[in-house]
Amino acid sequence: MEIGGRPLRLGSKQSSYRLGCRVIQQDGDLISDLTVFDNLCLTSGYPSRWGTVRRRYAEALAAQEIERLDLKFKPSDRVGDLTMAERTGVALVRALQRDERYPAKFLILDEPTATMPSQDVDHLAKIVRRVAAQGVGVLYVSHRLQEIFAVADQVTVIRDGRIVVTSDVRHQTERSLAELISGHEIRKVSVRNAAPASEANALLTVRKLVAGPIREVSLQVAAGEIVGVVGITGSGREALLASIFGAAVRTAGHVNIEGRTLPQSRTDLSVARGMAFLPADRKVHGGVMDLSARENLTLANLGPFWRRGWLSLRTERAEARVWLERLDVHPRDGLERPLATFSGGNQQKLMFAKWLRCRPKIFLLDEPTQGVDVSAKEEIHQLILDIAKSGSAVLICSSDLEEITAVCHRVLVLHEGQIVCEVNHSQVSMDILTNLVLGVDDSMAAAQ
Repeated sequence: MEIGGRPLRLGSKQSSYRLGCRVIQQDGDLISDLTVFDNLCLTSGYPSRWGTVRRRYAEALAAQEIERLDLKFKPSDRVGDLTMAERTGVALVRALQRDERYPAKFLILDEPTATMPSQDVDHLAKIVRRVAAQGVGVLYVSHRLQEIFAVADQVTVIRDGRIVVTSDVRHQTERSLAELISGHEIRKVSVRNAAPASEANALLTVRKLVAGPIREVSLQVAAGEIVGVVGITGSGREALLASIFGAAVRTAGHVNIEGRTLPQSRTDLSVARGMAFLPADRKVHGGVMDLSARENLTLANLGPFWRRGWLSLRTERAEARVWLERLDVHPRDGLERPLATFSGGNQQKLMFAKWLRCRPKIFLLDEPTQGVDVSAKEEIHQLILDIAKSGSAVLICSSDLEEITAVCHRVLVLHEGQIVCEVNHSQVSMDILTNLVLGVDDSMAAAQ
């Protein structure tokens, strides 16, 4: 492996840095409670004189670096208060800080938009193009195919650890790339129309829920129905499902499962009464990354494996193998491998399998295909449709409007913590949903 014609010593971060390679991880590796200035200095160090930090001088340098990428935040801004695109901008500034001895020549961006709402993605694409225009080579890894056409000159598709094709982006389409990634023709999933659930036939009823940014939200989801919830970051979309499940504190309102009220903060009763919750961040809140696939898969219900006070490993393994086969999890022989070693799509399939074992009546899915490739996304969408066909109620919160358009019977639009609009599947389009999420009035009228 060479950078700029010079050999890289594999496994050496120091060698990589000195050759001009910089890497931005999916989560950005930033500390939200610190300022932009402090995050920048964590790697480069604080300029000092006579044992004292030259703060004014250092902040002026930081402001120059931010301006060089034409970014709008200030060194004094707290990282936790920035948008996802701006946080990635901070990581970019930190990675590309001037170093006379070892200037940046090659930048790797690993899934930089995995947790980013669509309106921030365009902003990031402009930043990346600006970086490339300054003479830095960029390797951009993404599952979002639209981004490839927005930022890339060439595209390489990898499947099962091997390169399938490398070509000029102009010779590809989103469909051709999707089929190269999946290895087969991509089929569009489709759903039937569904009438809004009444309180009489609803499996899940939420009345005047108040929790964090959520303000008196009421909704119903019937058996066999898939209801989507959309809204910009900060609209309350990110907090809704956790508060319904009981993983976040509710300050007012009621949640009913088949007419029975669910007490506050009782996730154990949520599970016992037939509710399953897949959080958006599976690495932090969904799975235990250091435990094996088997352990993650069976964690929600170990009851069937107890034998006279002992856990039957043989029975547990046998059932885990069934679910790996049923959900087509790869590698098939990875039963005892840590969850962290699986791809994002296979991790998410394992999270689905964990809950499907419990035969829930209600599925709460928060960003169900975040950070998975197009092939896994297609499989998960089909899995969601199959779950609804089996008679379960499904409530999905997602920033992926294409996903919501593809699988939902009805869509609820959140704005400033309240549901402001409901759209039936027959009325849903990407344009209408985009405008509704952004609060464009004419689309609101068209949908209503």
